[in-house]
Amino acid sequence: MKGVVFKQRYKSVNIKSTPTLNRKHLNYIATRKGAIHNPGCAFGLWGRLPGMAASENINSLATAKKVVTAASRTHTLYRAILSVDGEAAKQHGLYERGAWQALVDKKVGVLAEQMGIERKDFCWAASMHYVKGHPHVHIMYWDDSGKVRQEFVPNERFELIAERVRAAFGYEIFREDIQQLQQEKRGIVSQTRLELQGLCREANLAEALNLNNVSFARLDALQKSFVALAADLPKNGSLKYAYLPQWYREKLHAFTDEIMKITDFQRDAAKYLKLTDEISQLYGNGAEKQQYNREKAQEELYKGMGNTLLDALKGYKRELELSAPSERGDLAAMVRNLVPPLLGGQPAYPELLRLMPKERTPMRELLADEPFKAKLFGLTRELCSDLRVRALADGYVKASAESPELKELGRKEFERSVYKELYRVVQGVVSEKLQEDSGYNAQMAQDTVLSLLLNLFRLSSQRTGQAQSQRDLLRMRTRELSETAKRDRHKQQEQAGDWSQGQ
Repeated sequence: MKGVVFKQRYKSVNIKSTPTLNRKHLNYIATRKGAIHNPGCAFGLWGRLPGMAASENINSLATAKKVVTAASRTHTLYRAILSVDGEAAKQHGLYERGAWQALVDKKVGVLAEQMGIERKDFCWAASMHYVKGHPHVHIMYWDDSGKVRQEFVPNERFELIAERVRAAFGYEIFREDIQQLQQEKRGIVSQTRLELQGLCREANLAEALNLNNVSFARLDALQKSFVALAADLPKNGSLKYAYLPQWYREKLHAFTDEIMKITDFQRDAAKYLKLTDEISQLYGNGAEKQQYNREKAQEELYKGMGNTLLDALKGYKRELELSAPSERGDLAAMVRNLVPPLLGGQPAYPELLRLMPKERTPMRELLADEPFKAKLFGLTRELCSDLRVRALADGYVKASAESPELKELGRKEFERSVYKELYRVVQGVVSEKLQEDSGYNAQMAQDTVLSLLLNLFRLSSQRTGQAQSQRDLLRMRTRELSETAKRDRHKQQEQAGDWSQGQ
């Protein structure tokens, strides 16, 4: 369904034949075949001529032609046309003059405003033409004041005027359609999704994201990019898309671009942008405005995906931090540098590595297995007894001789706390190394990316499903208008106006 078409032209007041040509044009639009006649007249015309307080049927064609001829000698008369396609006309009752007359009476002031004409000086006459597949309205209008006007409207200025006129009439005609479609777009990032849930189709198995179609190479690349994004996550400021520093937002966009290469995401993005184009068409926006709307829609799409991505990144970082032991000053840092190289000389470490499940398993679950727990604790004690590790703890105690903590606890209690901390840090380092060597970190990143893809797809699937549901709902309501209801409506209109189609 296309939006409103608006065109306009004029004959210069400086051309001698202009009054005659304008009179003939008025006669043409009022009497041509297809013009819907005024009740009891052989022509169709309404509007607001000089001396009329408001718009009404113009029942004297001779008077109207005299007014137009006289006005043409001193004023520029513009000839405009408004039209919609057959589908829109059928759906919104615009094959009938009554609908057009009400619409023009309500919104013609927008044309006056955009052309810089005060309402009290805005004179016009209109006629509706019934043409199958192309019903339309002709409007002749002018500024009846004594002000000097510039006849010519530069193309750039007219494009803006035309866009605003199309938008005003388009919104009035397609108000329900536009509001429903816009509601679907807002549902991407707002509570509207929940309100419309009953009307929306949830993603079913046929529409669900098929991870089997995503190659291992692409998943691996996404995993590595995801880990790099997590490492670069800003440490200061709000981690919301709108407040991200530009450098990190660009990294996020690059990652989103990679996700959008996946076929299922391409499909939903295409549907979303098509929805944006439909709204632009219903508004009657020009090509430049349609492109602007597309760019804004793309930005909105990336913002919604960006916030979902940020939630996943923050969750991944939290999980990493929870798996890492809290550190006690320089002692922990030194132990973490010293212990990993020592593991190669410990027979218990390869045995522990063989006991690690292939699938990522939390350490608390591994410690529930007594043989694993015994080996881990035994290896930890062995490492803590190593002279090199012990020397670090002894050196730390000596270096802390003047610390407030040592003075508060006393030397023996302080030493006990340091060696307890040493044991905890060594066990944590061994656990981290076991998970790293078992590929758990890579698995965690990949699991997070897969979960992220599913969440992002669920978001876009809801969005496109809602849009489709709204369109289906609109079509269903149109079909429910029975033939009997249509006949009743036509009968009421005939009784009210007795309009007929001109021959």
